[in-house]
Amino acid sequence: MSAMNKPGTKSVSLLLAENQELAGISARLAMIARLQKLFAATIPAHLNTASRIATLEGATLIVATANGPTAMLLKQMLPRLLAKIQETQADEVTAIRILVQPEYFAIEVPPRPPKSGELVSVQALSVLSAQLSDSPLKETVEKIKKKRERALTK
Repeated sequence: MSAMNKPGTKSVSLLLAENQELAGISARLAMIARLQKLFAATIPAHLNTASRIATLEGATLIVATANGPTAMLLKQMLPRLLAKIQETQADEVTAIRILVQPEYFAIEVPPRPPKSGELVSVQALSVLSAQLSDSPLKETVEKIKKKRERALTK
């Protein structure tokens, strides 16, 4: 028996509808989701990854963009974009404001993993060094190995 079929359990949508404060938030989020879908369908596809609806302040729709060029393109499209949104959301949206918010779109870049050739080189140098007898060649191989190890840990 699933949790939805158990006596006394309610779906999230029912719980949101019953609570007046949460019902208002739920309705606002649903409206912003509708606006986002309309916005995404209205602008060129390549702009969808660099812009999205941030919020609705009163009757002003706030659009966040990742960079200046995207903001400039959207500003050129504002009259058409506003007209399209007003076709379905006439009372709710009377203006659109574009904000450049790069941190809103920030992607965490993981540190660069060492190249496989670098790892093999250090390992190969270790093997070579172990096979050599004490000599200037062995000292040179050890120096190169240590230098590569330091470069990999930076």
